[in-house]
Amino acid sequence: MKRSFTFLIAILCLFTSLRAFSQTCTILAPTVCTAPSATVESFATTAGGFTTTGNIAYIPTSGSNGGNFENPTTAAGTYSATLTSGSYFKTATSPSTVQAGFFLATGNSVTVNSVTLNIIRSSDGAVIATCTQNNPAAGQLCYEIFDVDITTGMLFRYQFVIDFTTTGASGPQSTLSFDNFGYSATSNAPLPVSFTGITALKKGTGVEVTWKVATEQDVIKYEIQRSTNGRDFVKVGLVNATGNSAYTFIDNQPAAGINFYRVKNLDIDGRFKFTNLARINLSKIISLAAYPLPVMDVVNIEHGNALKGLLTISTTTGQVIKTVQIKPEVTLTTINVATLKSGLYVVRFDNGQGSIESLKIVKQ
Repeated sequence: MKRSFTFLIAILCLFTSLRAFSQTCTILAPTVCTAPSATVESFATTAGGFTTTGNIAYIPTSGSNGGNFENPTTAAGTYSATLTSGSYFKTATSPSTVQAGFFLATGNSVTVNSVTLNIIRSSDGAVIATCTQNNPAAGQLCYEIFDVDITTGMLFRYQFVIDFTTTGASGPQSTLSFDNFGYSATSNAPLPVSFTGITALKKGTGVEVTWKVATEQDVIKYEIQRSTNGRDFVKVGLVNATGNSAYTFIDNQPAAGINFYRVKNLDIDGRFKFTNLARINLSKIISLAAYPLPVMDVVNIEHGNALKGLLTISTTTGQVIKTVQIKPEVTLTTINVATLKSGLYVVRFDNGQGSIESLKIVKQ
């Protein structure tokens, strides 16, 4: 009797454990994923940013859809295509429920056998939730999975696996299109990278560009760009993203005189951002200069070398707002002006040897 009772308790505990980690998959009405609400974003405002494997090719398009994926296969047979989104993260207030959908269109010679939604943990690629719909009709599809093991802040991806059969007809009828991806409003797409600084220093006859990053998610490469006027930029190099906190690139063919540099990340989802500008003057004579203009939070002051140099920022009436002592061998000084009111200011450089230069800057 005691052994039977113990066995019964074990069975109940196992059932309870399985139930605690079970997931409920629901096929929702298309309107749930198409109408803006508190739980689901509108298809009209959501871009996907997917990578593909299998028999789906990516065709970029403009607009808010984030592009189409179309089947280029013309040979008859059964195929499978996997579309994986970039990383998203769970907000602190969101429940352990995910909703996702997309618009599926087929040509006359294509039949969709099944669509599976997998929720994948970004850190190791493990599938933590799944939902399958067999023989779905073309149009707007919408899925919801409850009890997903996602903790606050965890990065995860949406993955759709589409199994389909084609009769092999050529032309535009032999297509399978995927677009208008929508997802739970309680999931957010993090910025691909957080830049923390960029510098440009003379290195022999070239320029060494160094940039630092605080976070790096789904970044493929960094594109280094150069300008001679601070407005029109050209690509001068690419550096692979390797998860480092700092990267370096040497431009062996800088322009004579003043060069501006910035770095753009190339992300797996198509998203990107730029660093601030780094300016370097390769002329032998360095004259007083300030950038970027107009000034927002910080201003970079390029000046001559001085043993006892002094930089001041003052109002046009002569009231000194900031004073900075220049270190020897330093020809570029960055000053935080975020607290200054909008308006016109005067930057003054005194090299301590009788030479004084000044210029005006505009603070926004």
